[in-house]
Amino acid sequence: MRASSSPDEEARAPPPTDSFRRDAESIGERNSYDDREGTIMTTTGIRLGGLVLGSADPERLGAWYRAAFAPSAEPGNALKVGDNRLIFDHRDDLEQSAREPGRILINFYVEDIKAVAAHLETLDGTRWIRPVEEFGGGLIATIEDPAGNYVQIVELRR
Repeated sequence: MRASSSPDEEARAPPPTDSFRRDAESIGERNSYDDREGTIMTTTGIRLGGLVLGSADPERLGAWYRAAFAPSAEPGNALKVGDNRLIFDHRDDLEQSAREPGRILINFYVEDIKAVAAHLETLDGTRWIRPVEEFGGGLIATIEDPAGNYVQIVELRR
């Protein structure tokens, strides 16, 4: 677990492992375990288009998410995740860090949580809130992004 750093330092992180690359490429893709009966509520005529993450430094926040979850993604103010987007928006009306970081949890389903966790350890500024551990449906871990939001990585049992 490392202290915060600049986006330039984050960009120099070691290359991700092959296992991590497979997870990063599949984030947001439909997985067979997503459709287990009773676990997902389906809506008709409406879909989530994206999640806006406000920040005083959206470039740094976006660089961290790309380095963490999509190393080959182009720089920009949005990151495509499956059919959705994480949008990094400049906001002057926010504190430096989320006051209630557990209010919204951003979840990434991954195939190999240990590979993803190992990759996250290579990034400057990774702060673990909850280490990788078992929960009823598989494995879960929680980290904090540079804006203080909680991000969970989840490996569901098949």
